[in-house]
Amino acid sequence: MKLLSVAALVCTFLFIGDFVINAIEIEQDVYGEEISSPITGVTVTVENEFDEEVELYFEDENPLLMGLIKPKTSFKMNTYVGHSFFAAKLDNDDDDEKDEKELEILTEFQILPGQTVYTLPSSSSSSSSSSLASKHINTEVRTHPHPNVQYLDEGISTSVNARFKSLSSRILDLYYDGGRGQKGSLQAVLAMGQETSTASYEGHQFYYTPHDEPEVILGRHVVSKDVVLYTLSDSQYLASRAILEHTDKELNFISEYKNRTGLYWRSFYGKDGPRPPPVLYMWPAEQIGQVHKVTSKHGFWKCLGSKVDCQLNDTVALELEVISLQPRAFIIKNFLSHHECDVIINLAKPKLARSQVGEGGISTAVSETRSSTNTWINRYKTLETQAITLRAADLLQI
Repeated sequence: MKLLSVAALVCTFLFIGDFVINAIEIEQDVYGEEISSPITGVTVTVENEFDEEVELYFEDENPLLMGLIKPKTSFKMNTYVGHSFFAAKLDNDDDDEKDEKELEILTEFQILPGQTVYTLPSSSSSSSSSSLASKHINTEVRTHPHPNVQYLDEGISTSVNARFKSLSSRILDLYYDGGRGQKGSLQAVLAMGQETSTASYEGHQFYYTPHDEPEVILGRHVVSKDVVLYTLSDSQYLASRAILEHTDKELNFISEYKNRTGLYWRSFYGKDGPRPPPVLYMWPAEQIGQVHKVTSKHGFWKCLGSKVDCQLNDTVALELEVISLQPRAFIIKNFLSHHECDVIINLAKPKLARSQVGEGGISTAVSETRSSTNTWINRYKTLETQAITLRAADLLQI
């Protein structure tokens, strides 16, 4: 096995991103399995009535930590009817040198139709039950630095995400101003109400012009870490009242969210307001060097040919090592075999095209500041790509 090459890494992440939404359908299509009833997503609140902090886990072959709940507080999460959880605390007699930590299970419960509040301890369980003795959690912490990660000793990065929204009834062009006295680099072409986002740095400047009058600068913005949404106003061609009112609601929500949570809302704000909390599992990143271990039944492919001849029957042992807390980042070694890397690269090469900026339609354009190439690979393209998709599902716990 080998670490992914740059090309394979890019293709793989594009591939996995295309995979997430239809994970359930993938299992059905590949294996012909049927789901007897629809899966019901719910938002529930877990109240901790214990006098100590507890860890809440999703019940699985390798239990997944959902979060820490302080005594007499509550924890909200998105899940599905039928999922099982347990609350636990670390066994104080546990040996710190062990790869696995042992938990003392305090109580467990299952998500039921129509019930949205669950109190710990659960009335349906007791800590004296033999089934609540202990569990081994497949995680560890490594104190040595990862050999493939280099940390820059340059203080806190000034990198920020900047979103721009057009409040003009005519088409606008958004440019990055490099400050060299030259025409800026085109970032997006925006129709009324359209948005675009880009990674930038504090102090960077952007300006916008009418699409058919690039020499007429209507306004400028200087990027600040304290601003999330930059509006592109046009006094002569105002956007519709509905768009202006919706933008006011969005700006008010961003301010309220910051006051309530201490964080900036940088996610999508739809026509009905902010998106709901995520329902997909997120691996915890509590400290650098933390390692989560996952086993996938979808073995590596070693050659071109039939599944019997070319796919290994051995399970794949994967590790997610935390290399950053903010942003949350993991490094995953040996996710693909040599052959699987070659398959992705060979599928992608003939289709690679210049990357564009913008949000699709008239707002899509080629920019000097984005010189990469990319493409998409259908998950069903080959038996190898199907196996990679399902292995990714195991890795992401979805």
